[in-house]
Order: sequence, then C-alpha cells, then structure tokens
Amino acid sequence: MGTIDDLLAAGALSFSDIIWSEFASSSLTRDELVVYLYIDRHLQQYHDAPNLQELAQSTKMTSTEFNRAVASLVSKGAITISASTDSQGRMLDVYDTTPLVKQLLATKQPADNQANISGLEADPVRNLQQQVETEFGRMLTPIEQQTVRAWMNEDHYDPDVVALALREAVLNQAYSLKYMDRVLITWEKRNLRTVQAIKQAQREFNEL
Repeated sequence: MGTIDDLLAAGALSFSDIIWSEFASSSLTRDELVVYLYIDRHLQQYHDAPNLQELAQSTKMTSTEFNRAVASLVSKGAITISASTDSQGRMLDVYDTTPLVKQLLATKQPADNQANISGLEADPVRNLQQQVETEFGRMLTPIEQQTVRAWMNEDHYDPDVVALALREAVLNQAYSLKYMDRVLITWEKRNLRTVQAIKQAQREFNEL
C-alpha cells in the first residue's frame, strides 16, 4: 500500500467518508467541521486561497465566528496556512486541508504506531500558543499560529526557550512574534539552546 499522500492524490481515499466516519472521535466542534468543509470545497473547486468573508456569509456565520473557527482548526493541526508568492511577487496564503485526513487515518492505525494522539493530536504547541495569547491579550491569527508551530516542528526550539523569548518580548513591551523570532534567532546564533545557557549568558552580561 502506498503512503497516505499517494492514496489521497490517487483518489483512493474519500475525504467525506473519512471525515464523516471519524468526526465523532475527533476534537472538532460542529462549527469547525462546517468551516473545514467549506474551505476544502473551495480549494477543490478553485485551487486558490478562499475569501474568508465570503465563506462566512455562505455558512451563515459572522466573520468573527468564522475566523475564530479557522484559527482553532490551525491550532488543532486540522489545516495549515503557509505563505507563498505568485509569479508577480505578491504574497499569497496557501491553505492545505489534508492534515486532518492524515490525522484521522493515523488514529485508525495500531496503538503502537501512534505517538500521543488525543483527539486530533496531543499538541504542546497549543499550550505555547495559549501562553502567547494570554500575554498579548488577543487571539493569534492563523499565520501567527503557524509561526509558533514552525518554531516547534521545523526549527525544533525547546518550548521553554520560546516561553523565555515571550517573557523577553513582554518585558520590553514588544507584543510581536517578529520580535520573539529575532530573539530566538539571536540566541541560536550564539549557540544558546537551553534556558540554563540563556540565563547564564544574561547573568554574565549583567555583571559586566
């Protein structure tokens, strides 16, 4: 049997069958399911980023309700939103709805092939996102949530190090993920990869 990606590409797996059969065991709410299905339908028909305001009207949801559901889908790893550029250099959002199907299929595998799957996933990233939202006093946008997820899953930053970067941002009243990213990059360039190493470097700097 091929990989999940191969099966999806070949049409051997039906999105609707998988989602309908596994929805009850997932952590999605009814609103999130509706939003997910509308986004997926748009991508299948048009293959470009959806207009969220128009989709919100189609679902009889307010823009705030719809955007909140999108942000929750991203935080749960059901969809991803990445940035890209077109042939004219314009920035575009690229939506991918396949992560949900892959996760639902993974829950059907034997238990010894799973890694801490609970609902959709046992995700320490969401805990970190909630810390940032609490300190910033607002919800993160889907793109911001993707940034936090990338710090963990692509850059492989220690969650405690990211939390320390958040503390630095708050202390400097810089409520921005870009500021946190600059802090993390600076520490990485100095080979400061643990909380202990960072705090030691800060103590040595303060003693100068």
